[in-house]
Amino acid sequence: MVERTLRVCRFESWRIVSPIGVAGGLVLAWKEGVKVQIVSEKEYYIAVTVKDLSNRLNWGLIGVYLNTNEQVRAGQFHELSATIQKMQNEMIVMGDFNTIASQEEKRGGGLKSWSSISDFNNFIDGSSLMDLGMVGRNFTWSNKRRGEEQILERLDRILVSNSWLHMFPTNTVTRMQENGSDHALLLLDTSLQVERSKRRFKFQQRWCGVEAVRGVITEAWNSYVEGSAMFVLAQKLKLCRHRLVQWQKTSKSNSKAEIEEILKKIEELRETGINGGIEVEELENMLENAYGREESYWKEKSRIKWLKEGDKNTKFVHQSFQSRVRRNKIWKLERNDRSFATSRADIALVAEDYFRDIFSSTNSTDPEGEFEDFLPKVSLAMNRRLLRPVSLDEVKRLCLVCTLKVHPVMMGSQQSSSITTGTLWLGMCFER
Repeated sequence: MVERTLRVCRFESWRIVSPIGVAGGLVLAWKEGVKVQIVSEKEYYIAVTVKDLSNRLNWGLIGVYLNTNEQVRAGQFHELSATIQKMQNEMIVMGDFNTIASQEEKRGGGLKSWSSISDFNNFIDGSSLMDLGMVGRNFTWSNKRRGEEQILERLDRILVSNSWLHMFPTNTVTRMQENGSDHALLLLDTSLQVERSKRRFKFQQRWCGVEAVRGVITEAWNSYVEGSAMFVLAQKLKLCRHRLVQWQKTSKSNSKAEIEEILKKIEELRETGINGGIEVEELENMLENAYGREESYWKEKSRIKWLKEGDKNTKFVHQSFQSRVRRNKIWKLERNDRSFATSRADIALVAEDYFRDIFSSTNSTDPEGEFEDFLPKVSLAMNRRLLRPVSLDEVKRLCLVCTLKVHPVMMGSQQSSSITTGTLWLGMCFER
């Protein structure tokens, strides 16, 4: 039955792990364009190496269907960790893990065992994997019941290594609809076309120690701008931003490229037999400074607040940055007709329509009736007095009062401490 279905779907090759009774069972199928080699398999996983013949990329893949028993699953995590270490490839581990990574990944029923959650997270961290997340609803499994008896969990997911993520940086996981199953399908697309937008300018902390940046900012800030104080401030900030963008394009501000260039120069000197001296020492100092700037850059990108200055530029920092980028990206938005907008332009239109709707009035009735029970605080006589025009005599009396108030201040009287600066300035203006 399974093989016939695979042929109908035009798969050319496959590997099947038969179920034990009515439980378990795995199928891994592939079409032309990839070369798959089986590494190992058991009743709960299939481990293979994949070679993409079109771009010559290689990676490891493990498809899993773990046991529902917590003690058995803990042993399976241990065996999977050992298999991942043996393969030593860019790795992707995907399938039904039959457990969750936090209590928030379950709705309904009792709480999951904390030891089960801890075992799963230890497996993820110990294998240096990260969750790709998914686009769609938060849960992948349902007990198919309704009301208070309904239980939803996220049992299925795709975990990858950081090196695999660098190989396929533009990828997305989409949660498909359940059709005749209590599990939802997950579709991984590694050839996602990303629409590039204009990059937002952000001052980088690693520029602080660069003398050229100090000169660029000083020159822009000392430029003459005419206008109000706030206008001058805004224009100078804008000019600094534009000058820094120009400097970044023309200078070697990329610390990663600088590190590679310095390493290349050091290697060239060593090939000629020069392993010491002033030139090598200068290059090593430059290399240390470049490493410091690169480390500062990734710390700033990762936004891990508790990392202190001096911590190493670890994979954890890179993974934190990659996870934040994927978490903050809006992959799709649902329209009113239950369809989904996926392109950048369509997502922008859906968001614009949504906020226009919630900030637009839908009440066409006259609101004056709502204020009938409010008691007025300003009488009609008070309102007429407040709105009447100011006469010239009143202006002259005001000028005279202010001028008289300022004289004691100008003569050094002790009363000066009780008169505000605003009164002093106004009195001097009227006196003149």
